[in-house]
Amino acid sequence: MNYCKNAFFITLITILSPSIQCMEQIQGESIENDQKLVILPITVIGKKEESLTPYNYPFYVKNTYFNLLPPQINNKIAQLVLGNTLKSNVKSIKYSENNIGTISSAIFSPDGKTVLTGSLNSIASLWNLVGNRMVTFKGHIGGIKFIAFSPNGRTVLTATFFDIRLWDLEGNLLVTLEGHTGWINSVVFSPNGKTILIGSDDKTARLWDVKGTLITTLHGHTDALYSVTFSPDGKTILTGSKDKTVCLWDLGGKLIATLQGHTRSISPAVFSPDGTTVVTKSYNLPVVELWNLEGNHIATLKGHTDSIYSVIFSPNGKTILTGSRDGTARLWGLEGNLIAILQGHTGSIRSVVFSPNGKIILTGSEDETARLWDLEGNLLATLEGHTGWINSVAFSPDSTTVLTGSGDKTARLWDLEGKLLATLQEHDIIDSVTFSSDGKTVLTLQSSYSYDDCETTVHLWSLDSLQEWTTTGMNPIE
Repeated sequence: MNYCKNAFFITLITILSPSIQCMEQIQGESIENDQKLVILPITVIGKKEESLTPYNYPFYVKNTYFNLLPPQINNKIAQLVLGNTLKSNVKSIKYSENNIGTISSAIFSPDGKTVLTGSLNSIASLWNLVGNRMVTFKGHIGGIKFIAFSPNGRTVLTATFFDIRLWDLEGNLLVTLEGHTGWINSVVFSPNGKTILIGSDDKTARLWDVKGTLITTLHGHTDALYSVTFSPDGKTILTGSKDKTVCLWDLGGKLIATLQGHTRSISPAVFSPDGTTVVTKSYNLPVVELWNLEGNHIATLKGHTDSIYSVIFSPNGKTILTGSRDGTARLWGLEGNLIAILQGHTGSIRSVVFSPNGKIILTGSEDETARLWDLEGNLLATLEGHTGWINSVAFSPDSTTVLTGSGDKTARLWDLEGKLLATLQEHDIIDSVTFSSDGKTVLTLQSSYSYDDCETTVHLWSLDSLQEWTTTGMNPIE
């Protein structure tokens, strides 16, 4: 009998499907939990006064009381409303009220299956992608400023301005690295994960092994170190300082070369992917310098008319991309030759990135647009729709999808032709956007600023249902 009733309801709903699909979708504040049809999974980490919620970002269908219908009917309604693409059920939002403090940073693990967050109340946390806090890392005094996974993902690094701690994935403290007499400004694992490099206000960098043994201290700078990094093969160390120099060192602490001639403090310097070239830039200047590993100056990249915000190498290491406050991006060869000028933005370019396959360039601007370009500087598509600055841009790992984050409190997903696939509605200004390594999850970090406070929230968006929606040409979120 129940089967007959359900079959009757399904047949009736199918006949009425055009009307059902036109039902008004409204925001959930005005609807009780038992009326919520949850479609797109999203997890919120670190809202003020609460830690982590298995928080499903829902669709709401007005005047439909799903709790009165059998599950089979619920699912049929969901399929009709959503274009027969999603398997859905009725869920409620559940909150947990554990305070973790304002989040300072968030990153995916190398395998993309967990997220690590650091907060200003001295706690770091490891979360899974469905909203459960798996591990809490406690013991620091002072807010956590830096977090990292080891390259193999088995060790967690957390750092305040004063100390660094290494943990296993169960939350056990492995070692504490101490000794600097000034603030810690930069921390990085070596590519093989066996050593850690720290740069400090005390004018030194220190190299440690992961067991907590100090290998060497790098002396030579005359002011604070702002950036430290390893060459891709892990055999050379690069340090950048407020003293307007960059130094190259071997792993024994021997100075190889000092890169001089900068007129201001050094912003983070970058190795080419093959480790044979170094790019350096002073803060708020329109030029970039190229060097080899012997410390010889190769070229000065001149042409921008205002500060350069971003400098990156292409994945194959054969070209350099710069983005500037002057509204242009420029593509350069390794000898300093200008290959192309990417013109068209009417505002400062805040972020630039190559697609992982190296075939496309993406730029995000204060003119509220992002643009896709080929390697000759030809415009492929303009991504329009944001109503605020584009603060962050990213490609999916397979180079097929673009992600933009904006001051208009939304993140957006696009295809390579500039078609909008989805709008991820947020509550605050989006500072950064990231894909997981498998491309199945998006992380957005957004901040709410007040006169005397900044509240940061992390959202995790599952793209499984988005992919199903895009196959039907529909937009699941907007």
